[in-house]
Amino acid sequence: DTPHKIIHSIAVKVKTLEAKGDFDGAIDVIEQTKQGELAQMIRLFEDARTCLRESNREIALVVEHAGKTLAVAVDSVETVERLAKSNVDALPGITSTASNVCIAGIGKREKTEQMVQLLDISELLRQEKNLPGMESEQEEAVAVEA
Repeated sequence: DTPHKIIHSIAVKVKTLEAKGDFDGAIDVIEQTKQGELAQMIRLFEDARTCLRESNREIALVVEHAGKTLAVAVDSVETVERLAKSNVDALPGITSTASNVCIAGIGKREKTEQMVQLLDISELLRQEKNLPGMESEQEEAVAVEA
């Protein structure tokens, strides 16, 4: 409602100046609005459009292993980097469950020391048939022999 009120008040100013015969003043108000409030609103709309596009794009992580290719849908990719073996540990005292069977261990990023989960690609490829929504026709599209 606020943008509408702003535009309406500007129109009133322009019409008032026009009625007084101050056409240059009316054009100045229009130009100032164009460079000020309207330019800011346009930037806000562009920012909103960018956020919408970036938050709704599909990202697939494509993995090749043992002659197979698998695409995994992910929410985001923060970075791709190699971890030193000294920064990789097995899962400590956790028994394997259906929810963590594909987790190979825990890694620590070099620069930030942030902890990350490491996927067991071999197990992920073995489990692909058990993933929800996987049908035989889809399996051939997801896991292709090289």
